[in-house]
Amino acid sequence: MSRRKARILAFQALYCYEAAAPDLKELLSFEWEDEKIGKMDEGALIFARALIAGVIENIPCIDEKIKAHLVNWNIGRIKRVDLALLRISVYSLIFQKEIPSGVVIEEAVAISRLYGEDGAFRFINGILDTIKKSLDKEEAGELPDAPK
Repeated sequence: MSRRKARILAFQALYCYEAAAPDLKELLSFEWEDEKIGKMDEGALIFARALIAGVIENIPCIDEKIKAHLVNWNIGRIKRVDLALLRISVYSLIFQKEIPSGVVIEEAVAISRLYGEDGAFRFINGILDTIKKSLDKEEAGELPDAPK
């Protein structure tokens, strides 16, 4: 079972969370996606649950990172599909350091190509790339660049 399928499951769950705000326990049970769940191994389900819970627990922090890198744009204008994908990816960049940032961004772009509107992957790639560079500077002890 690939982590991409787990990321897609987490992405779908976070989209549902944003659209309908279901109970976290219900969301993590994956009852809404019985067909896929039977085909996923336990490791992938654990990874998907960790992504979902981690993102929901850290939405204020994640959204602040996203907002800080939007130029002439408001987070409220981001399509829910793109926002769910950005949140998962920013969570991974901040809290899952064992996953290379290049992998996080590549996966986000690939999933965006599948589920986003035409060209949305460019937006996702651009935002994640600037956040990654900002995080790299923070880790190096440098001051991050202010958005233009």
